[in-house]
Amino acid sequence: MADIEITLKLPEAVAEHARVMGLLTDATFLRLLTEEIQRRDEELEAEWEAQLAHKAFAAAFYEDGSIDFDALDSATDVINSD
Repeated sequence: MADIEITLKLPEAVAEHARVMGLLTDATFLRLLTEEIQRRDEELEAEWEAQLAHKAFAAAFYEDGSIDFDALDSATDVINSD
């Protein structure tokens, strides 16, 4: 475990409410940080997957809107390779 000292500047009403509810604890901050890290990781993964799909499928579509089905099949193979 790492010891990190944090100073927060909160509106008085929020700070008091958090104190009364017992939210100003190591466990609460750990949970909030862990949830935010997970959310951001999932967001980055979703962005990466969207970029991969766009790159993979972009090669399957011609400017006139027609589809290269061989390229589309290859793109599907790449995306489903998990």
